[in-house]
Amino acid sequence: MTNYHLINPNPLETALSGYITISRAHAYLKYNKKGTAQKLLHQLKYGGSKKVGLILGKWMARDLKSDLEASQIDYIVPVPLYRTRSRKRGYNQSMEIARGLSETLAIPIASEVIKRIRMYKSQAQKSRLDRLNSDQSEYKVIDKAMIEGKHILLVDDVITTGATIGAVSRELLLVGEVAKLSIACLATGK
Repeated sequence: MTNYHLINPNPLETALSGYITISRAHAYLKYNKKGTAQKLLHQLKYGGSKKVGLILGKWMARDLKSDLEASQIDYIVPVPLYRTRSRKRGYNQSMEIARGLSETLAIPIASEVIKRIRMYKSQAQKSRLDRLNSDQSEYKVIDKAMIEGKHILLVDDVITTGATIGAVSRELLLVGEVAKLSIACLATGK
């Protein structure tokens, strides 16, 4: 576990602060190649084990409960998948993590407020620079009224370079006009 929520300055907040404005950043596990987090994420994303996301979301919520409750979050928003990838996988791994958080914290999920409208090749094999420089205008706020002026907890499975979380965050902040944005991920390499 990272315990970043107990560290000041929080390393994930520091890493993301250069290109998105966030209130808090939470990372449950440290991502290392061939480590436990990588194995769990692989099962979640490619092994068809969506229950892994739900369980780890609940564990993360229990560990971060006091910090998340103090933040007074209005909605949990999972990072959306493009529809073909969601159909192929059968579920959105970020949604499963969000479900675990929601069930434990009693914070509603707002999964329909933002959509992924374009699909590019997977970024998993791209370099950090390529990810950050790619055209990330692939997300669109669908329901601005629901999130405008609210504190949103944006949930993703893993943050490596921050390109995906940055693209979704910018859309929520600029188009969705959320009042506050916090981030939670199952694992991070930062």
